[in-house]
Amino acid sequence: MDKLKRMNTATVAVMDVRQQEALSPGAGTLELLDSRPDRLRYAAQVDKAGLAVFSEIHYPEGWVAEINGEELPIYRVNYLLRGLNLPEGAYEISMRFEPKSYFGTKTLLVIFQYVSVLLLLGALGVAFGQKQRRMPPKLLHIFPQASSFIQEDQAQLENYFEVLQDVRPWTDKRKAIGNFLGQGLFLLRRLAEVDYVLVQFAGYWSFLPTLLGKWYGKPVYIVLHGTDVAALPELGYGSLRIPLLRRAIHWSLKWATALFPVSSALVWTELHFDTRIQNRKQGLYAHFPDLLSPVAIIRQGVNTRFWAAPHQLPRQEKQFAAVMGPGQEYLKGLDFIGELAKQMPEYTFHIAGIAAEKHSSLPPNVYLLGRLDAEALRELYRCSGFYLQLSLFEGFGCALVEAMAAGCLPIVAQTMHLPHIIGESGYLLPYRTLYAWEALWKQIESEREAWGTLRQRAQNRAKTYFDSTLRGEYLQEAIRI
Repeated sequence: MDKLKRMNTATVAVMDVRQQEALSPGAGTLELLDSRPDRLRYAAQVDKAGLAVFSEIHYPEGWVAEINGEELPIYRVNYLLRGLNLPEGAYEISMRFEPKSYFGTKTLLVIFQYVSVLLLLGALGVAFGQKQRRMPPKLLHIFPQASSFIQEDQAQLENYFEVLQDVRPWTDKRKAIGNFLGQGLFLLRRLAEVDYVLVQFAGYWSFLPTLLGKWYGKPVYIVLHGTDVAALPELGYGSLRIPLLRRAIHWSLKWATALFPVSSALVWTELHFDTRIQNRKQGLYAHFPDLLSPVAIIRQGVNTRFWAAPHQLPRQEKQFAAVMGPGQEYLKGLDFIGELAKQMPEYTFHIAGIAAEKHSSLPPNVYLLGRLDAEALRELYRCSGFYLQLSLFEGFGCALVEAMAAGCLPIVAQTMHLPHIIGESGYLLPYRTLYAWEALWKQIESEREAWGTLRQRAQNRAKTYFDSTLRGEYLQEAIRI
């Protein structure tokens, strides 16, 4: 880890020679063809045989790499990434998750299951003379509050499972004991009848499900959204800055069957957008480096069909939009937006989610709109020329994807997963300073003729990569593995 701080990991790789031989670097190109929780495919053009580093978490138990049916060893590189020693030539690389503990007994289990099913069907045929309909598997969905992205997950899960819910007011500390008792009784009563358990966010509410899931032999999965893998006391943000909650999360993550972070930044990241951030290393392995639970990144999704519905509203090129919730003002950059508004009095800044009466000192061209329903928020996106996501820490950025689907031109902080979300469809602010903004805005204004193309590109990117139906498909596949 110390060497990683002093080297350029784009050109140099570190390997543990105590566990594996040192390899010379290769040369060529790799293109990701398919990415799923349990398999990856790449097209390779290798000009010089040698080591290639893949931006995937190294997990030694179960992952198999092959080239044309021939298995290759997977090396641990740069502490947490995967590496392969590739031969020269053009070919396809596949990586599959095939834990031996599962596949070693799969054949016997399948034979036993088929014999059992045939016997059962024969008995039912004789007794009743008709086929019996198989019910969908049951899934218990646990979450602390019904946020819009959790409601979207709920809708997608109902396409594949019979879903039960357990929702309790965990944010109210006065009800903590009652929540634990109520959840414990609920799980003891209902856990035996479900096939899977999915928990949104790691927290106090994930402790009993993962513990009892072990006892009952039920697979329990945790979706990681951001605050559950962060500790930023200087921002007053992150569940891991609270000692008791950190312990509950740690045990939950250890006991979970698998973890589903909504972005790669939640696995490991370093924060450089704002110099006032002291605890720069964040993410799952930054806080729990010895964690062994399997990890599958399943990107968050939104209903892009709703946000991209046709409309006739004129777009205001001098209007910015942003979304943030109460208590997130500094984290989401409201004070910095106020500074931008002072520098750009001819532009208006419309902020959804924040009540006006709490921030009377902002410039007059900043409009705080309070909480908006989905239809009103969509109208805001449609009328705005630009969308600002200048967060100091952002687990994913659902509002950003919504705005892109509605045709806003995105301008985001160069931090976390935000650059990956916009790709080449918007602009990156490298640092949270007025100097950096002035340079970026000069570039944006000089490329005015490209705004329409960028907005169309943003819409297409949102639909292609971040639609909720795609997330639902990947989520159910990962749960059923």
